[in-house]
Amino acid sequence: WDHVTHKDFWRDHLRRVGARVPRELGRWEESAEGSGVWRVTWSVPLGKRDVVIKVLDESNGCGDAFLLHYDGAAAGGAGACDGTVTSEAAVEAYLASQPRYRGTSALVLEWIRPAEDQEVHTLDILTVAQPDGSIELVTLLYWGDCANGRTSHSTRAGYVVDAIEEEIASTCKWYAPGFAGMRPDPGRAFGIGHKLPGVAAACQLMAEAHRSAMREQPWLRMIGWDAMIARN
Repeated sequence: WDHVTHKDFWRDHLRRVGARVPRELGRWEESAEGSGVWRVTWSVPLGKRDVVIKVLDESNGCGDAFLLHYDGAAAGGAGACDGTVTSEAAVEAYLASQPRYRGTSALVLEWIRPAEDQEVHTLDILTVAQPDGSIELVTLLYWGDCANGRTSHSTRAGYVVDAIEEEIASTCKWYAPGFAGMRPDPGRAFGIGHKLPGVAAACQLMAEAHRSAMREQPWLRMIGWDAMIARN
């Protein structure tokens, strides 16, 4: 549990440099009365949006939930979610029913999908602060071929991206033992040679966000950022 560099911290610094973050629709929090009653404080009407739940001070997908809006018709892709909701009250009821959200704040966010010509993926951008204060890109990785079709935490394919050419260049089987046996699939649409327009600008934004974060927390010498090529 991180009480300093939690999701509010990172989202704030990303917004400061002009990066897009998923819109916060509401927040699961204890009521102002402090009576132990927890509810969602909505900042944007839910409408018919699909949502992602993120625990404020967790990481690596711990506490994530994916909820599809259900309006009486068949919920498309329901197998790739944690449930369906019909209203703001239904989202609140879901949070109240799950032990993992008891006594902990969580964000209710819009569910961001990848661009039409991309699969579900994450761009793993690692930046480092040099002694002279400059921020440099260390690695840019692409995680794709996600088993559950909704989050890169289920990735089965990792690649190195050429940030200048904006394309996948090679596998990253050096990353961890689980990827050591990975072989490029020449027939895979999202493999070596696949173009990723916009990643150079994304890396520059993350360098600016790193500089912003260090003004508040100077010990943040190396930061790994997660980004994606999303729908407009």
